[in-house]
Amino acid sequence: MTATLILTFLNPVLALLVGLGLFLLRQTNAAVRPYVRWFPKSAFAFAGGISAQLILPYGSFAASFLSAVLILCSVIFLCIGVLERFGKSVDPAFGGAVVAAPLVTILYFALEPATAGLRTVILNLTAAGMIFVTAFRLYRSGVRYLVDRILIRVLAINAVLFLMLAACPDCIDRRWLGAGTAIEPPLWGLVQLASFLGLLALTLTVTACIAHDFVAAAHRDGQHDPLSGLLNRRGLETHARLDRAGAFALIYLDIDYFKQINDVAGHAAGDLVLRDVGRMLDAMVDPPHLAARIGGEEFVILLARASEYEACLFAEHLRRTIMRHRFASLPPQHEVTASFGVAIRRGDESLLDLMDRADRALYAAKQAGRNRLRVFHTDRHPADEADRVLSG
Repeated sequence: MTATLILTFLNPVLALLVGLGLFLLRQTNAAVRPYVRWFPKSAFAFAGGISAQLILPYGSFAASFLSAVLILCSVIFLCIGVLERFGKSVDPAFGGAVVAAPLVTILYFALEPATAGLRTVILNLTAAGMIFVTAFRLYRSGVRYLVDRILIRVLAINAVLFLMLAACPDCIDRRWLGAGTAIEPPLWGLVQLASFLGLLALTLTVTACIAHDFVAAAHRDGQHDPLSGLLNRRGLETHARLDRAGAFALIYLDIDYFKQINDVAGHAAGDLVLRDVGRMLDAMVDPPHLAARIGGEEFVILLARASEYEACLFAEHLRRTIMRHRFASLPPQHEVTASFGVAIRRGDESLLDLMDRADRALYAAKQAGRNRLRVFHTDRHPADEADRVLSG
């Protein structure tokens, strides 16, 4: 077997192995993001399409139409997976039309062996167009990471390869494979090598994207509280940029009588209360401000460029929101309240020191009867300050 023949059959084998590997990864690892499910489908379809071209009789209806269906499905599965990774989608009507139009055309010419070259042109032009549009959409969206920029370039290279095949259909005339006396097209080996390298580059890049997303998700999960969806203590310490100039205010809140909620309604109901409070904070706190659940029923909000007055208004609004909210996991008559402590950063004070002063103000609010707000002003205990209770 010549090196050219090895390259010819290496493309579907590589696609089959890639599809199998990604399928097993998807089945055995729940942490893999949902978009990955499209890539084994794409690889299997591509392997089937190329195999149909190589195995079935040249010019036959089965070879022409089946390979076209599988290869176009492979490309559209690839594009859907890539776009889904970036939070984008393919309009079903548009995608169906893009695939159906060339298939209908290929079907029209499928029974005419003399039009094999035209079918090749139609197939490869459609595949190139779909990949180019996908790469362009990603480019327009403004990617942040190096692996994403590499992915766009690799997609563009593969689109160019399809264009080359469309421009030179005689280079992939495979009639010589079934006829020992036929002459191999002069560029056949080069085309097969370019196709293999393009597929290999795409495989490595997609694998790198999956690995990047897996590591990013693990890093993100390590800094977020799974119940509330907010930052955890580690995430707060990581994202809090107190080295920047400007005023910072920290709000420390604790849900009142939370142990009673767990005792009366159950821990599952208590978890739902924490989840709902987390959703309230997530809806109310936008960058550059931060919200975190730092343990149990305790939450922290770090407000950037906020005065004491602004922090108190925010805390009071949140206090009233929690008090008026009816939690689905609790009886209708059960009112949930929270106590708040507020502290304003002093100079280059660390996050831990700022949290400590807000925590002391929170303790004073609880000592004063709960469901209220205290502001820490001096190094004296907040209970010794002038009354700063805004409510309750």
